[in-house]
Amino acid sequence: MIVRQSCAAEGCGGIAVWNSAHCAAHLPDAAAYLADLKARLAGGSSFEAVHLSGIALEGFDLSGKEFVCSDWSGASLTGCAFTGVKFNLVFLDRGRLARCRFEGAKVKWSVFAETEITGCEFINTDVFRCNLNAARIANTPFRNATLYSTRFIGAHFQAVEFENCNLLRSHFEMADLSGARFSNSNTEEAFFDRERIEE
Repeated sequence: MIVRQSCAAEGCGGIAVWNSAHCAAHLPDAAAYLADLKARLAGGSSFEAVHLSGIALEGFDLSGKEFVCSDWSGASLTGCAFTGVKFNLVFLDRGRLARCRFEGAKVKWSVFAETEITGCEFINTDVFRCNLNAARIANTPFRNATLYSTRFIGAHFQAVEFENCNLLRSHFEMADLSGARFSNSNTEEAFFDRERIEE
């Protein structure tokens, strides 16, 4: 269960970020908060209810960490390392991912809907039953990735390669696939036609 707290700033309807009474927009000292956040994340391996909605992180190394039931909606992540990370029910919708590495990551039941994903890498990554509906994905390879039952419905692809991927029960209905390339991947076991009824 995801429990959120409202921002303490008067009249704000935002969600307070982790270990703060304020949302990302109303942090009294954003630089100090980010320094403390980096230290806290470096000091642990498994985290639950880490709400970072609207936060901007650059150059964070979160490799090998585990995040459960966390809300990162609207976050902007640039040049961050997620090698071997575990995401379980993480909301990163309506956000931005740029030059982030997810090599060997295991991502389950997480939401990246309407997120802009640019210059990232999903190599040897398990993306299980996730939602990337209406995501805008560019210059991002998926190699040796398992994308079981993951939704890319209505997504837009630009220079995106799916190489040697397991696409079993993944969904691409209404997606703009003009910029996607599939090689050595089981496209026959994915859903591309919205008229097709899932077995």
